[in-house]
Amino acid sequence: MALPAAPRRAMRDLFIHGAHFRIHDQVGSIHVEEKPRTSDLSAVGLDCCSDEELGVQDSAQQEDATSPAVEIAFSASAGVFVYQMGVAAFIQDTFDLSDCCFSGCSGGSWAAALLASETPVREAWRVIKETQAKVITTPRWYSGYGRYAGIVEQTLLELWRDDKDVHKRVERRRLTIAVTRFPSMTAEKLTSWEDLEDLTRSIMASSLVPFALSGKPCISGSV
Repeated sequence: MALPAAPRRAMRDLFIHGAHFRIHDQVGSIHVEEKPRTSDLSAVGLDCCSDEELGVQDSAQQEDATSPAVEIAFSASAGVFVYQMGVAAFIQDTFDLSDCCFSGCSGGSWAAALLASETPVREAWRVIKETQAKVITTPRWYSGYGRYAGIVEQTLLELWRDDKDVHKRVERRRLTIAVTRFPSMTAEKLTSWEDLEDLTRSIMASSLVPFALSGKPCISGSV
């Protein structure tokens, strides 16, 4: 009989040890142990008010209100983007990403966009393999920039063709894609898009060399 799936953990658990929490990692599970607060230790014979009566927030609530979102960033990767997709799939399957923002550069923009759009990473990998089978027709497929760009573009459009609001969703999840303008070689961060095609071309501009985005020449965001 299959074991029930473990609940997703908050990504913040990986990075933050709260003032009132100790986090213990054990095989297959994570246990959170809360330390007692001073306000919870009432003296005998004293008439003490609770935090709720005093309107005082505990430190965990204050931390949630003031802590910045956890950023998941994927660096330039070239052909190693397939490894990054595996990492992204594990993160997606294991953690609650509702309080996260995402950024990516070059090949990393692909993994970041998948997580920000809440696209199942394993489904994206299936579409990539199907697209490659259609586009790659000879052993010399990699010799031309056009063919490689075609694989990227067709994969993105096939994956999101029925998801016309994907560009709005990644904006809400604070996706950032890095590109490099040419010939000034200045870095630029893209955080908003007009439509699916605009988002697709931004990912391509960050990933490939060379490319023109909105009529302006760009090269890989990793440069």
